[in-house]
Amino acid sequence: MHIFLTGGTGFVGSYFLQAALLAGHKVTALRRPCTSKSQISLSQEVCWCEADLSTVDSSHIESVDILVHLASAGVSPKPATWSELVQTNVCGTMHLFEQAVEAGVRRFVVAGTSHEYGNSARIYKAIPPDAPL
Repeated sequence: MHIFLTGGTGFVGSYFLQAALLAGHKVTALRRPCTSKSQISLSQEVCWCEADLSTVDSSHIESVDILVHLASAGVSPKPATWSELVQTNVCGTMHLFEQAVEAGVRRFVVAGTSHEYGNSARIYKAIPPDAPL
């Protein structure tokens, strides 16, 4: 399977990337800037796509079976302004999905954090999967 991965240099993304490679999948991973690297040592070389969410285009995602989107602005310890959060997490993500659809990608996996639940998360000791966002 050919996976296009965003967030491959982050903590969760680095481990996902390693697991996908070890499982024998072909992975193209988005990274910005080109000096970004995985947070762990990888067992093999990765095909890196040098772009960001707002500049990736459909040619970067051709022949991909699934898009795994783990990238996000504002993840601790890297603070971000509201403008940066909206530009990356909303506008950049929408651009990425539009380009993936144009390239023919039919499967998407998106992961986030507990922040999607907002204040409703405070009523739970452990947030159940069916909690409202």
